[in-house]
Parts: sequence; C-alpha cells; structure tokens
Amino acid sequence: MAQVLTTIERQSAVFQKLVAYYTVRLEALRRTNDGNLSEVSTAKVRGQIFEVNELLKLGIEQPLVPLDPVDQVRY
Repeated sequence: MAQVLTTIERQSAVFQKLVAYYTVRLEALRRTNDGNLSEVSTAKVRGQIFEVNELLKLGIEQPLVPLDPVDQVRY
C-alpha cells in the first residue's frame, strides 16, 4: 500500500526542505544519466531517479477514494 502524507505533514518545514533537496538531486541525477555511462551505471542512476521520484510523490495530494476507471470515461 502506498504511503500517504497528511496535509500538515506535506506542509511541514522539514518536508519542504526535503523536497527542495531532492528536487536538486533529481536534476543532478538526470544530468548524470544524460552522460556517457556504462549499462550498469545507467541502470544504477535510473534506479536512483526512480527512488527520488517516489519520495517526491509523497508531496502530491492523493484522492481519498481511488477513481473508478468507468467514471473517467468521456463522451
């Protein structure tokens, strides 16, 4: 099950500092990934990018009730 932070947790000073740090880290990892890396190094960097993105997703407000795909159909 995915972790969900409360509004207060997302707005905390500590979490905001973490978001700022990991946003800069993500950009650095993306620049590294754009370089000339071996397959193993590329895989490692992509794994790090995935983990940073997962952490940053904690700051996105999630709906309390998952949307039913049928409800998302547009006519």
